Amino acid sequence: MKILIYIFSCIFFCCGCNRNVSYINGDMIIVEDIKVSDTLMGKKIVFDSINSGIISLCDSFAFFYNPRMPDYQYYCFNINTGKHVCNFFPLGRGNGEFLNVTPIMQQYFENGEVKAFFTAINEEKAGIFNITQSVKQKATVCDTVFDFKWRSKYTRPFVYVFKYDEDSFMAHKRGVQLTIEEHKYSLPQFVMINSNTGDIERTYHLYNEPALYNPVAADWNGSFYLSWNLMKPDKSKVAMFMTLLPQINILDIGTGALKGIRVVGEPGFEYLKGKVEDLKEYYLFSDVDDKYIYALYAPKSYTDPKATINDCMVHVFDWEGNFVYKLYIYEALNQIRVDLKNKVMYGVSFPTEEVFRYQLPI
Repeated sequence: MKILIYIFSCIFFCCGCNRNVSYINGDMIIVEDIKVSDTLMGKKIVFDSINSGIISLCDSFAFFYNPRMPDYQYYCFNINTGKHVCNFFPLGRGNGEFLNVTPIMQQYFENGEVKAFFTAINEEKAGIFNITQSVKQKATVCDTVFDFKWRSKYTRPFVYVFKYDEDSFMAHKRGVQLTIEEHKYSLPQFVMINSNTGDIERTYHLYNEPALYNPVAADWNGSFYLSWNLMKPDKSKVAMFMTLLPQINILDIGTGALKGIRVVGEPGFEYLKGKVEDLKEYYLFSDVDDKYIYALYAPKSYTDPKATINDCMVHVFDWEGNFVYKLYIYEALNQIRVDLKNKVMYGVSFPTEEVFRYQLPI
C-alpha cells in the first residue's frame, strides 16, 4: 500500500509540475504559420504642415492626434493631397478647451454623419465628436459633452472607451499597482459602463489570477498586459493586440467568451519571466474592420528607445482567429490604418513619422 501511495504521489506531482499555466481567461489557440502572401512597397505622402502622433482615417481625411502640440490636439489633412484642412480640440483650460482628450479609436455613423466617442481625462468629461460637421465648419463640433467622474469611482482613467449603445459604453480598465515593494499589479479588465450613472454593469475578466510576476523585471511588471484595443465596427467583439507578446485576444461582448490567438513558434507568457533586456514589442498600432483584424507585427526592443525595426509585416486574421494573409512591408512601420472601401492601407514609419500609402491585394 505504501508503495502504491508513493507511485501515485509521484505521478500526481510530476503531472502537476508539467501542467501548463493558463494565463488567459479563455481558449488559447495556436495557429499554423503561413507564407508571405505579398510584399508591399509604399508611396510616400507629403503633408504641407506638421503631422505627428497617432493617425486615424475618416473618408478622405487623416487625423493626427498629439496632445503635446502647443495649440490643438487633432491636426486634420486631406489624405489624398496632403493639404492641411483644420485643427480640432484646442489645448487649454478655457471654454471648449481640454488638456488631454483621447485619440479617435472608434467611428460610427448616426443620422448620416460620422462621429467618435472621446474622453477628456483631466476635466473628467466625455462626449461625442461630430467629425462630419467639424470638417465642414472647420471648428470643433461636439454633439454632447457630459460629466465622467472617474476619480470618485475608479483608480485610473480609461484610455480605451467605445460607444456600445445609447445607454452604455465599453471601457478598458487597466491594472493598478498593488504593492510598491514587490511591484505587483492587478489584472486589466473590460467593463460595460452605464453612460447615465457611470456605474459598471458588467465586468469581463480577461486573465487568470495570479497576475504574471517577474521579480527581476521590477518596474516592467506593469507592462506585461499592455494592449492596443479596438472594437469591431458592428460592436460585437473587441480585439486586443498585446504589446509584449505576439498575441491577439478576441473578446465576444455578448457572450463574454475570450480566445487568444498566437502563431506557432512565437513566445508565450512564460518568456515574460526571463531577462528584461529580452523584452520586445510585437504588435504595434494596428487596425480592424468588420471582416479582418490587421495586426502590425514589427518586433523591436521594448527597453531600448533607440532600437530599430528590422522586419515589418501585417498579420491578417478573420474574427474567428484564422490566419488568412501575411503581408511583408518594405518600410519599417509602427502604425497602420486601413481603408477597406478603397483597398488602401496607410502606414506611419518609425522613427521618422513619414506616412506611406499601400494598395492592398485583399
